[in-house]
Amino acid sequence: MNLEEFYKKGLIIGQNITLDPFSAVNLVCKKLEEIKQKTFAEQVAKGLKYVDMSDVNKDDFLNRFYLIFEAVKKAQTNEKIELLTLLFNKSIILYSEISNDDYELFVRIVDSLTYNEFIILKILSKEENNLITLGTKYMETATEEAYKEIKKTLMMKATEEAYTEIKNTLMINQSELVGYTDRLKGQGLLEMLAGLASDDLRLDCGNTSQLFKNLIEFLDKSESTCHCEE
Repeated sequence: MNLEEFYKKGLIIGQNITLDPFSAVNLVCKKLEEIKQKTFAEQVAKGLKYVDMSDVNKDDFLNRFYLIFEAVKKAQTNEKIELLTLLFNKSIILYSEISNDDYELFVRIVDSLTYNEFIILKILSKEENNLITLGTKYMETATEEAYKEIKKTLMMKATEEAYTEIKNTLMINQSELVGYTDRLKGQGLLEMLAGLASDDLRLDCGNTSQLFKNLIEFLDKSESTCHCEE
């Protein structure tokens, strides 16, 4: 079934119409835009329902809303919209804990990533943290020669566990995963640099950038310190 037949049968907007295919595409785009805006608005309203807005600068609120809304309009999946909404809601709930500059940087990062890329980076970041914790522990107790072998084993195991979780979560194969990590390196979000520990602990594909780590740390912050209305 071609686009015109699909459209004329009312499968796009649920009713019979007679517009040409180009008009159909235009109408479908508008319909999708309405759906995205509705999804975003509902999630913002739900997330900020009990937040006391008296401490939030109105200009900051509007600027932050505009930045995130521009990104939402470009989002292709509900998961991406939910992620952007989470970032916006957190920036209001934890208003005093994030500057406008950092917020803008975080929006740019999320906007530049597909949802799959975000999930890959998040999993890699988690495994990096586990690797560094274990590596630091062994570095403090093992001899220098023993630690060199332990480090290789830890890095290999952490990489394998990260790759397995990514492939199972996103249902992708190894070559697809490599394609993702290559693109993320090109964006500067994966770096072939030393880890947070002092002895260069890293995954085979590199470690996530500090900026992405800061984003994840902010998104994972507890909201218990917010000013909320009962």
